[in-house]
Amino acid sequence: MFFKYFNFVNQNISLIALLFGIHINPLVVTIGLPLGLSFHTFQGMSYVIEVYKKRYKPEKNILRYALFVMFFPQIASGPIERPQQLLKQFSEIVTFDYTQAKNGIRLMLWGMLKKVAVADRIAIFVDPIFAHPSGYSSLSLIMATVLFAFQIYYDFSGYIDIARGAAAVLGYRLELNFNNPYTSTSVQDFWRRWNITLSLWFRDYVYIPLGGNRGSLLQTIKNLFITFLLCGLWHGAAWHYVFWGALNGLYLSICHIKSSISRLKNIVFPNYISIPFTFICVCIGWIFFRAQSINDALNMIKTIFSPTHSHTPIGSILSSIILTQSKTEFFLVLIFILIVEYIQIHKNKIMQIFIRTPLIFRWAIYSLLLWIIILAGEFGNTSFIYYSF
Repeated sequence: MFFKYFNFVNQNISLIALLFGIHINPLVVTIGLPLGLSFHTFQGMSYVIEVYKKRYKPEKNILRYALFVMFFPQIASGPIERPQQLLKQFSEIVTFDYTQAKNGIRLMLWGMLKKVAVADRIAIFVDPIFAHPSGYSSLSLIMATVLFAFQIYYDFSGYIDIARGAAAVLGYRLELNFNNPYTSTSVQDFWRRWNITLSLWFRDYVYIPLGGNRGSLLQTIKNLFITFLLCGLWHGAAWHYVFWGALNGLYLSICHIKSSISRLKNIVFPNYISIPFTFICVCIGWIFFRAQSINDALNMIKTIFSPTHSHTPIGSILSSIILTQSKTEFFLVLIFILIVEYIQIHKNKIMQIFIRTPLIFRWAIYSLLLWIIILAGEFGNTSFIYYSF
């Protein structure tokens, strides 16, 4: 609480005091955040809660417990593990498994490709627009918002792939954290597929203890809003994160209202309608998540839906998006997104075909992926997005 919210609380106290004509200089503490503060705190809390609820026996070995709280592959950005899933593995004898290690290295390679060759290259086009959104047309802002949706997805899921792969090489299994979230048919479905371990953490330790959906419709909506307001605040000590959480709480409340009204319960939209509509709703939320303030986000949304910019020529859109890079690189990013999405959606079928191919062909693919990472990767000062949380 001190590291993440001390300055935020002080600044808001000074703003409230100004409303009453009282001027207070907020005390601002400049100090670095501990590595992985939020994630290993949540993991430590899951142990305490599970032991308190008598769902897991207390760990007697302090070193084994410390390894669970600070397991290095996932300490910085998750996935958030439960003691039943990870701590239990530390009590078992682990021997080297060639197949598991091979799969782990393959997963790490795939995660690195998504991070440096796709997510970080998308950032080159997205960051300047979100830094100064007022200088761009509505269609340019739409393009930047859609690109950011894939940037944060490949950035975060890329980290998770690397973490899960590193753990697999050591002989341990970490939980799946992403399951093709942009193929979701509702926002409710999206949160079952996006940052799964965090969603389950808030569900089990916040939403259900508040009452979940066991009470009236109003009580359920209240519980959803409290849960997602806290989820937003967890992501960062700023009001635009809180607003992002509230917006997702609103989305889920609408989903719950629909499922509670009998005449609406059986209305099911086809996937070609529900998937794009869900993606649009999620992207509107990403604007608040990525913008530097609520005002920036609201101005972006106002510009996006402004009819005065609706007829901007495609050439002007590309010119305003492509600042320092060539159009070739921009279209290369779009091709990478299409290829990565296709592989992830059909990964089980592709993997079955891949493992049956001759060894020389598989090594050719590995070499190609390495060359793509080296040649197309953006090796600047770009860290993982979720390192900030």
